Amino acid sequence: MKSKISQKALLIITFLLLIGGSSIAQRSFDTHKGGMIWKHWYGQANMGLNLFYGDVSSHDQDLFKKISEESAFGYSITAGKWVTDWGGAEITFSRGKLQGSTSGLQFENDYNQFIIQGIFNFTQLLFPGNEQTPFYVYGKVGYGQIDFNSVLRSSATLDTIKMQGKETSHGKRVSEWVLPLTIGGAINIDENFSIVMDGNLFLVNSDKLDAKFGKSGDDDNDFYVNFSVGLRYTFNIKESQGSYNRSKSRKSNRWSK
Repeated sequence: MKSKISQKALLIITFLLLIGGSSIAQRSFDTHKGGMIWKHWYGQANMGLNLFYGDVSSHDQDLFKKISEESAFGYSITAGKWVTDWGGAEITFSRGKLQGSTSGLQFENDYNQFIIQGIFNFTQLLFPGNEQTPFYVYGKVGYGQIDFNSVLRSSATLDTIKMQGKETSHGKRVSEWVLPLTIGGAINIDENFSIVMDGNLFLVNSDKLDAKFGKSGDDDNDFYVNFSVGLRYTFNIKESQGSYNRSKSRKSNRWSK
């Protein structure tokens, strides 16, 4: 339990250090004059589908059947901050389910997940400008922890074959680290709101997500993919020293006195 708490604390502390450092770094960016630590924050909520890939999964080569027969819902809540006009940092909590089936077997998994990650505006990097474009493409990469329970059953009788998590003698959820990779796009609908669309790949350091080990033991790690849509709100705070210039399509990351 102490190890689990310490890992979560480490994630939060690292995120705060990234954000804290931005209050100093922003002073050297003309596009963030006066920004300080309180500016350029945003909140985001997403909902989408999880697709599992592992020992107990079928239709791995057929996306449409995968979605129709082996998908499960998941949601996430994110707090983030733009550190420069092209990059920032986020912390995300997500929760959801995973499910899959193969010959004679089926499984269910419920999880909680904590992620810290960097976000990079590829559009701004490739086509630098004083204002954020109405639509932009971004990527994310980070590190996190997933806590889960999973149960493996017989498809014919629904009898439990194996479990991982709090219902076992272990007495608590299984905790493993996870590496998230994201490609996404945002459409700015006004000065504050954006519609976001994310494709996420979560590489998990475990072969236990489906409660079944592969032929080579714990070496064949499971992973899952998430497709989601969400709404992002970027705070537009003004101060006496300057104004936050925004185009009607979205925002400028420039402060002017």
